[in-house]
Amino acid sequence: MSTQQSTTHPHNEEHEKTYTEDESSPKDEKTIILGLVPAPELAEKFAYKLADNLPNLLNDHIDEHIEWEIKVLTDPLTGGTEDAEEIMEKTNEFKEDHNWDYAICITDLPIVSKGRMVVAEASNERKTGFISFPSLGAFPLQRRLRESIFQLTSEIHYGSPAPEDNKEEEKKTRSQMRKQRETDRLVGKSLTERLSPIEKTHFSEDEDDNGVRFYNKHKSTGRIRLLSGMALANSPWTIFSSFKSVIAVAFATGSYGLIFPTLWQLSDGYSILRFIALMITAMIAMVVWIIVAHNLWEKQNSESSKYLVTLYNSATLLTLSVAVLFYYLVIFVLFLLAVILFVPGNILEQTLGHSPGVITYILLAWLASSVATLAGSLGAGLESEETILNATYGYRQKRRRQEKQEN
Repeated sequence: MSTQQSTTHPHNEEHEKTYTEDESSPKDEKTIILGLVPAPELAEKFAYKLADNLPNLLNDHIDEHIEWEIKVLTDPLTGGTEDAEEIMEKTNEFKEDHNWDYAICITDLPIVSKGRMVVAEASNERKTGFISFPSLGAFPLQRRLRESIFQLTSEIHYGSPAPEDNKEEEKKTRSQMRKQRETDRLVGKSLTERLSPIEKTHFSEDEDDNGVRFYNKHKSTGRIRLLSGMALANSPWTIFSSFKSVIAVAFATGSYGLIFPTLWQLSDGYSILRFIALMITAMIAMVVWIIVAHNLWEKQNSESSKYLVTLYNSATLLTLSVAVLFYYLVIFVLFLLAVILFVPGNILEQTLGHSPGVITYILLAWLASSVATLAGSLGAGLESEETILNATYGYRQKRRRQEKQEN
């Protein structure tokens, strides 16, 4: 099965990329154009991955008598506002400007309305919707995003009458009822959805509008889901690429310490709790150093709420913690190899007074990793400050708004 697509570069915000159904499939006269408007970076990547198969999947899940055409258009402003109404208005403008039938925005920002975390929204009158993909959680994000697009398209296509209004439901054919996926779930059943359910509510800004909004039902579990998704949106693996010089300095510092028997004796005398405490202290110190050195801590201003600033800072802490954990694992592996290769077993036995085993070498590498992180890497500079800054929501929003103004 093949798709037709233009040769437009995915990162060009001025042009659309088109995806259609397989030409060998039967066509009807009715064609619906669904436009996806993702924020730059991770949301954009997911949108292009999903768009290839969306026409046929929508045909199977929504309406088999429709020829679906998918347009993808990246826009910085969709990742520059946390206001639900502003996102809906902007998405509606895209729909009208490009003559789309439906439009769904995919933002990487948390959306909060009246103190509740909004996961998604759809309007049958406007024929638009949006998804805050961090609110879907970290894994498996691509499947959840795909199911969310199906559900929002169904809400836009068929409408979603309030539970007490069943007259319109009775008018639909059984085929339509099946395609509408008679469910209040934004995503399919799973253990995560049971622990952190997403609930559907109806709202109407005027008599003709028929809108739905999906919220994280429980604040505590919803916050955990949101933070994991925000950390994923920050792409911690990209930060790790900036640790090359830090790894070099830390490894050089730790290797020098391995020459002296003092480190050997300490590793043999420490308890496991002391090893864990030293490791955690070293990792926390490194995270704090990165935040302070690069001014990553968000401060509340007139344009952002205290709740969102807290979310941003929590996401930054989680993102950097993941990146530093990767760094620590790499350092540990390097020191383990160094200890095995360069610390002779007979000399180690003479110093410690007993025959060294595998655990002895592991503990020595563990201690060297923590000491090197504390003593050496805290003063080293990261190779790409832009990469580190880009891992914070506040910086990305400012940059995207500047890009939009320049264009």
